[in-house]
Amino acid sequence: MKPDSRDIHFDEDGHLNEEGVALYVDGLRLERTKRLPEAIQAHVADCQQCRISVTDLYVLLEGDQVEQAHPTLHKPTGQWSLIFRVAAMVTVTVGIAAIVYFFTRPSPEVPSSSGATITLAGPDSALHPVTPEKQPHAGAKESIAANYDALPELESLVGGGTRGEAFESLSPASWPHGSDIYLRWKTTGPGPWTIVLVDNLGKNLKEARADRAELRLAGPFRPGLYYWKVLQNGELMYVGKFRVEK
Repeated sequence: MKPDSRDIHFDEDGHLNEEGVALYVDGLRLERTKRLPEAIQAHVADCQQCRISVTDLYVLLEGDQVEQAHPTLHKPTGQWSLIFRVAAMVTVTVGIAAIVYFFTRPSPEVPSSSGATITLAGPDSALHPVTPEKQPHAGAKESIAANYDALPELESLVGGGTRGEAFESLSPASWPHGSDIYLRWKTTGPGPWTIVLVDNLGKNLKEARADRAELRLAGPFRPGLYYWKVLQNGELMYVGKFRVEK
């Protein structure tokens, strides 16, 4: 036997199901409520719960364009048939539930690889982005630290040389990363001098002639410890050092 409208549009508790609510809203929006099944008209007239459901969906769809064609209300099927209305209602309901959950859920805490606890950003993260600082891996840290290890054969000569002339460095002991290096000194003897720049592994990086008691070394230099040797006529006069900071 073909089921009547109550079997199709009502749930097991006797209230309108989603199809029934959507159909009644279609009737309101098309001004064809008199064409609705009598069982639906009579139930909504007497049931406050279903009237609330109908009102909520009607307000939700208010402003949306409505097609005059309808498969149930005695018109040819159009683009917005009943099945699409039901799908829209379900989609909106799920979307609202997801938004409520997102804004009410507690911010989870996850352990970081270092053992510290990181609190994830909540709903305001779109307005106030939280970008965790990227930490170099252990190997990179060790490599940078090794750049500052002293070179024993030159470290023992820092501040002096092999000749008896007085020699004093006027240069800073450290420089910021990315800058040029300016070497200045004071001595009792005349120039010219040969300046040799050496890294902390003993590798000669630059060699330049200085006619005055100053020399500019164009950067940038990687962070680390550097030595500079002052030679005159092939003899070592002075050994200095400086750091390029990270």
